[in-house]
Amino acid sequence: MSMSEPVTPVDVSTLWEAEANWAVREWRAQFEPKHQELRREPGAMNNSRTWLMIGAAAKRSFETVSDQLLQRVRDLLATRDDPDHIGTASSASAAIAGPLTRRALEGVLSGEQVAKDRGMLSPGMMTGSLQLARREIERMGASLQTTLSNEIAMRLAQIETAKKKAERRLESAVLGDFVALSKAALADGYKDVAAVLAAAALEDCLKRFALRHGINVDGPSMQDIVNALKGKGLVTGSQKTLLETMPKLRDYAMHANWAKVDSASVGGMIGFVEQFLIDHFS
Repeated sequence: MSMSEPVTPVDVSTLWEAEANWAVREWRAQFEPKHQELRREPGAMNNSRTWLMIGAAAKRSFETVSDQLLQRVRDLLATRDDPDHIGTASSASAAIAGPLTRRALEGVLSGEQVAKDRGMLSPGMMTGSLQLARREIERMGASLQTTLSNEIAMRLAQIETAKKKAERRLESAVLGDFVALSKAALADGYKDVAAVLAAAALEDCLKRFALRHGINVDGPSMQDIVNALKGKGLVTGSQKTLLETMPKLRDYAMHANWAKVDSASVGGMIGFVEQFLIDHFS
């Protein structure tokens, strides 16, 4: 793909449509045979007990399908590692749970609908049980959507955490190469080369660490960055003490002030960067 070619965005509104459709089909497969069976019983249509049982059947089917749907979504989430293929927790959960809840509510008629269909003058005998069933389905639907939203949010957080870890491992590998080169140069007696490489690695890892914590690194000197890190309590103990000496050593190396750079100081800088990478980039 060329740099000028537009990237087709993922339509997250359709990503969960298959699961929502499956849930509706499964609910109908479980509920409708029982519904028809109850309605066929002699005198069933004028019997409030019939509608009570229909409401109960709708709720049982909803509960069963909800459990199955939740597991299907969990399994599917585990296969996805791109937030763009999931959507936001709120939109995805609504797209999944909404159709099932609406279909289940449609399957439980209101007392007024039953009375009208049967030519009754008053829906009173039907209203109570049907209304309770509809309210329970609405409650279960809201609960399902909340549970799905939490599951999706948790998966999105896992993806973000994994992404950050991968980025840090890559950063550590790149900076680690500089440290390795610096160590090799120092071992071979090239103190000045080792100092430049170690100073570059030090400055880079400090800036990356500062950016991660919302510290501006575009313009401030290394001393400013060190002060900001200390001010936020991001470096403490012996690491803080050692870090206080690094900006000067970095300046000596970067400005070729070799008389003020000795092998022990370079070795100390290399050791600091190595430990910093272990502590903050692993």
